[in-house]
Amino acid sequence: PFQLQEQKVVKVCLYMALDEIPKEFVSDFTVYFLRDAKERVAEPSDLSEANEVLPKVIKFGLLTDDTLLMLKNAISQKEQPVEYCNIQMRSEIQMSRQKFLSVTQQTTQQTEGNIKLEMPTINLDREVSALATVPEVVEALESYAMTWQKLISTALEEQLKKVPQGDGPLAEINLWRERNDTLSALTEQTKLPEVQKVLAILQEAESEHTGDLQIVLRDLR
Repeated sequence: PFQLQEQKVVKVCLYMALDEIPKEFVSDFTVYFLRDAKERVAEPSDLSEANEVLPKVIKFGLLTDDTLLMLKNAISQKEQPVEYCNIQMRSEIQMSRQKFLSVTQQTTQQTEGNIKLEMPTINLDREVSALATVPEVVEALESYAMTWQKLISTALEEQLKKVPQGDGPLAEINLWRERNDTLSALTEQTKLPEVQKVLAILQEAESEHTGDLQIVLRDLR
């Protein structure tokens, strides 16, 4: 007989990657190293030589999921275009800078969505049809489905209650932009493979808890 077991293990792992950060680690703390020289860096003979030579040719730092925010702040504090630029060039630089700031702000808001769907901790590696026949699995996933339904319903209600902060069309635009950012971030979470598999299992099991969740998912989209 199939027995459901849930186990949590905490361990520290060090992963290394070349040229780019894998998607699954983008939101984690990442230490980066950049070679600041075209020629090959010779291996130091000892620690003293490493401390003296490597900082001159290798730059390093720490990245987090707040990198976009740091970038936005750095650009917004940047000085105005230099005086020797002609008026047209200064205007183009200013417009490009403002457009980039706007895109960065929207991306930051989407990635910092404060509504997180809790993902199942049980093993879902088996086929949907097989998992749908295990009462313990179905019961556990129904609990997640009810939690998701409540979270999404609350988010929708809160967004509908919000009113423009100020008068005029700009306040209205900001309201709709904030609403879109929040709900878009939540929508992207519902598209995750884990969520889709939970829905498939519950539908296969003909669970009565999928109806309300499907309704709020349609409202969200």
